[in-house]
Amino acid sequence: MSELVRYEASDEVATVTLDSPHNRNALSAQLLAEMSDRLSEAGADQAVRAVVLTHTGRSFCSGADLAAAGTGSLGAAGTAVMALLRLIVELPKPVIARIAGHVRAGGMGIVGACDLAIAAEGASFAFTEARIGLAPAMISLTTLDIMDSRQAMRYYLTGETFGASVAARLGLITAACAGEELDGVVGGLVAQLRETSPQGAAETKMLLTAPRRQRLDAAGPEMAELSARLFGSQEAQEGIRAFLEKRAPAWRTRELARQVRGDGDDPGAQVLPQALGLRVGAGRGGHAGSEQAVDDEVEGQQVRQLVAVDLEVGGLGEELAEPADGQVPAQPRVGGGADRPQAHVRVAALVAGPGAAQPSERDGDQRAGRLLRVTAGGLG
Repeated sequence: MSELVRYEASDEVATVTLDSPHNRNALSAQLLAEMSDRLSEAGADQAVRAVVLTHTGRSFCSGADLAAAGTGSLGAAGTAVMALLRLIVELPKPVIARIAGHVRAGGMGIVGACDLAIAAEGASFAFTEARIGLAPAMISLTTLDIMDSRQAMRYYLTGETFGASVAARLGLITAACAGEELDGVVGGLVAQLRETSPQGAAETKMLLTAPRRQRLDAAGPEMAELSARLFGSQEAQEGIRAFLEKRAPAWRTRELARQVRGDGDDPGAQVLPQALGLRVGAGRGGHAGSEQAVDDEVEGQQVRQLVAVDLEVGGLGEELAEPADGQVPAQPRVGGGADRPQAHVRVAALVAGPGAAQPSERDGDQRAGRLLRVTAGGLG
């Protein structure tokens, strides 16, 4: 079994590197155990004055290992996450998070637990728990106390993605910098920490973290229980399965079907049909089979549109991929911009009657029944 966390100590600095890029450094049981071991090693090494926590790949940490969580139980993972957060807070050495990629969910709690955090401008952040039926329970103990409370409400409740500069304004990280300056900024902080005495640094950290340690003692067990209960709930299991299967969760399919049909008075509801180049008539709109099957009329023929959503994996881990072959760009229904969550909406038009629906000029060589991919901002 290959190691998922690397450790190196030199020049009074211990560097702990999360090295599991295949799953975006998700908090698997193995990664949690190895990370705890490496941090403990750094804390016990008298020659180490500071710890730098960093990563390989495009994600610093994507949060819980959803593949394992999809079994319906966190098992020992919840206890291990809480123990890890406490370990970072109680470590007698300053811990600096060096962030050059994306941070989601449980990874946000790790960043918050660190004493200092520097992120490259290309990094992104999101508390995505509410989008899959969870709540940022355990990680609230290491993030709420450092963030602006009003803004915490926004980003906790919406799960939207925000950039490094916003994270710095919120207080979640210490500073944002250009990607090419990241190592220099982190190195500068390490140099300043070397100027302090070991005792002075340790005792000062104890003073700074006293309220946080009290919260971990008082609310830690309750938050761990809440997290475990939510992960095991029917709604969260549906959210996790939907994410892993790259489809809309049950609570989103009705709204998405309405948008594809172009129902209602909302102009934004026409975005997806227009992007597909399909003229959706008044037809015989209605649901058949499941909420994801929408019978309608396209180009004068009866079709069934099967609606699914590729949730932006950035919602829980990685950025959207480069546009795939046949992908059609759509104008976002609201807002837009790099910090807005996005989604891939797939629409397969299956002809219910004889013949094939004719594609419009806008579709070019697309054919009815072929899977089209539409990028629409503000839906994820």
